[in-house]
Amino acid sequence: MKNTRIIELSAMIWMTFVIISCTSNKGVDLDTCTRINLNEEYGDVSVFDIFSKIEVFPLEMTDSSILARISEYDIWKDTIYIFDNQQDDIFVFEITGKFIGRLNRRGNGPGEYIRIADMNINRFSGNLEVLSVDGRIIVYDRKNLSFLSQIALPTYFVHSFQNVSQDYDVLYFNSKTDNVLFLYSRKEDKIVASEWKIPEALSFTGFLPLKPFYVYNDSLYLYKGYFGETYLVTSDTTSILRPHHSWDFGDNTFNLDAVLPEKDWRYYDDIYMKGSAKQALGFVPCFENNKFYMMKFRYRNEEKFLFYDKKEKNSKLFHVFKEGFPIYIRFVDNEYGISICEVDYKEKHMNISVLDDENRRRFLSINEESNPFVIRFKFKP
Repeated sequence: MKNTRIIELSAMIWMTFVIISCTSNKGVDLDTCTRINLNEEYGDVSVFDIFSKIEVFPLEMTDSSILARISEYDIWKDTIYIFDNQQDDIFVFEITGKFIGRLNRRGNGPGEYIRIADMNINRFSGNLEVLSVDGRIIVYDRKNLSFLSQIALPTYFVHSFQNVSQDYDVLYFNSKTDNVLFLYSRKEDKIVASEWKIPEALSFTGFLPLKPFYVYNDSLYLYKGYFGETYLVTSDTTSILRPHHSWDFGDNTFNLDAVLPEKDWRYYDDIYMKGSAKQALGFVPCFENNKFYMMKFRYRNEEKFLFYDKKEKNSKLFHVFKEGFPIYIRFVDNEYGISICEVDYKEKHMNISVLDDENRRRFLSINEESNPFVIRFKFKP
């Protein structure tokens, strides 16, 4: 009986600690908080513990399709749209690598952009939308890349944008002093709400992504890079962000209240880059599908990848797969995780032993003169 009471008391203390940890620092309910012990021994993680198949698709090389430096990409069904920020063009390929077309419309005329700041496929209209650095969203037909229309935003201080609904866009700008998130109504042609002020000491550090969004089951989510919280992005003018999920790493949780205002962003960027803090930092990027919460972060001067199984409530935490390579996915849905790899990192980001004969043949065809290549990971059912 005495041992039973001790066990029950220990369990109560543990639950109290979890509740305090999940609520005191972030103000998010326990139901949305997942506790992870970063110092636990998780063992080796095989790529086949998470995925059933890995495919490789070299991006076709023609005189018009040579890529220089990929900034970002978006995927619509089986088509991938790649923003090359060195050439300031958008390249369009089938997901299997076939070149389809190229958007090259720099200039000051109708349908032209000064320079590209960001791009998206509008999931409500299906159109390609390009943010020009002068504060215009230029809309193109995603199939033939013809000019359709443009929207002059009331501000040009925008780093990235995403569609919340058919009417509303969310605009993101990394500012030292003001709110960084703005809700813009296309019908009213004005900003109707703003929120999320980033501590000045954390602005412009590795803690923060340039585009802190992901789409899950046709809803838009935002993640905060300093501790991995995620929020549903809404068109509610009283509160754009609704808490969705948070992480509790115990003593290794980054405490926003402990940020020192007298330190500038260089101090915290140095902590991030050198990994000198004991906290988990820099949750960039974060994703989600029906099965997993997924994210990359830094802990003790090492990149970590975390896949948390929602149903089984267990974690797979690793630096590289057992097969010897990391995973840098930038697009996730319920079927696939997709990355694009530069040829210089070919051997670092893939192990030929995990590929079947056809994908091995494609992988071996890639050389130093090739375009980057797509890696498509198929999630296990």
